[in-house]
Amino acid sequence: MELRRGFQSASHETRAAQQNDADGRRFAQEEVMQGAQSENKFEINHLIDELNEYGLPKVFDYRYFQRRFFQQKDYIKKSKKIPKTCIFPGCHRKSIVNSHSLQKEGPLRLVSKDGNVIHPQMQNSTTNVEFEIIGINKASVFSGFCEDHEKIFDVYEKGSQYTSESIVLLQNFRALCREMVNRKIIAEAFSKQKQYYYNDQIEANNKLLQKHSESLKLLRYNDFIIDGFDRLITDNSVIISLLEEFYSEYIKILVGNGGGLSNYYIDSDLVIPISLSGLSVVEFGYKERTIKFIVICSVIPNSKGTQVMLTTLNKWKALLDYYVQRRIWHNLSILSLVESWMMYGSDNWYMNPDTYENIPVLVRERMKRDFTNLSMTPYEEVGYSIFRDIRTGLINATKEHSETLSDADEIKEYNQLLMHETAKQVASSEEA
Repeated sequence: MELRRGFQSASHETRAAQQNDADGRRFAQEEVMQGAQSENKFEINHLIDELNEYGLPKVFDYRYFQRRFFQQKDYIKKSKKIPKTCIFPGCHRKSIVNSHSLQKEGPLRLVSKDGNVIHPQMQNSTTNVEFEIIGINKASVFSGFCEDHEKIFDVYEKGSQYTSESIVLLQNFRALCREMVNRKIIAEAFSKQKQYYYNDQIEANNKLLQKHSESLKLLRYNDFIIDGFDRLITDNSVIISLLEEFYSEYIKILVGNGGGLSNYYIDSDLVIPISLSGLSVVEFGYKERTIKFIVICSVIPNSKGTQVMLTTLNKWKALLDYYVQRRIWHNLSILSLVESWMMYGSDNWYMNPDTYENIPVLVRERMKRDFTNLSMTPYEEVGYSIFRDIRTGLINATKEHSETLSDADEIKEYNQLLMHETAKQVASSEEA
């Protein structure tokens, strides 16, 4: 589900398309009628009686689409466990299947309890999400790099000295590569499901036609669901092209030829018990326009604080600057940004189990609903508090600091911040 924001899943596309009754009858009105008129063997109304309300053969009911949807999910799940060609440029060796997009001995270990973390997981039997336990050996893994190229991350994986530039480069390169691998798996899944559906329709409609006339045969087929798959495939291809643009810039940097990437590295003394590595569309309105651009984000905690790393292409540098200026200026705003990325940005995050257990049950349920709200992006703030104890401490410290201020504008700014963040605490308390 990786790049979750700005694009819908196949199930969303199918459900929305099925509501369009006029398009749904295209097959009955065009393909079948043409065949019936040319043969003049039977009344078209006889055939329409064997179609459902969407103009499809009755075998294409809710159970059919549910079965195909979960078949697609199962294909994606299994494909992620199969070695691929190493994603590092020029390498043709097989990848290992447990490349970590977040360091195991580092941020994952730090937020774990007895080697386990909490992770959002889509359920196989439903379209819902649950927050479940997963071991850090399996957390954040993907089939990305061969054993040799996995070692390029040793510079900070094993506690070596590194600069902020190198950690942003390597960490967000990992996040990008995970997204590229998973997006290509999704592309294969969409294409396969489209072909399965096409073949099933040809077979079902020919059986239906030949009940009335053996000489009738359907040679081509198209409907609103195939159109929906085409849109999904096209949208996914656009995303893959953008990811490859990021990838090419990373490669230039790795080989020492510069690169067109814009980065932010925020090193806070605030310890947030969450590790995150993902990529999302960020969307906001500006002067009656809708602005969209892609950002890679990693949240890496350590014993002394939390590092937040943001990357975009140079062509979107001004947008990233605007985003950072609007969202990051205080530890409270950093906490808010992390919560936004958890709910609206990425599924690749891992939380301390004790921290999760301290979240009120009703707040957890609201988190599940927000997580599956694909209309939101990490530009938006979460309207309640996930990390209530941390936010409470920050609010109290900020109040104390604001009492020492003398500048009227600065006092006003801090008071607005405190009111805004306190409202989130109140929203969480009401659901506790």
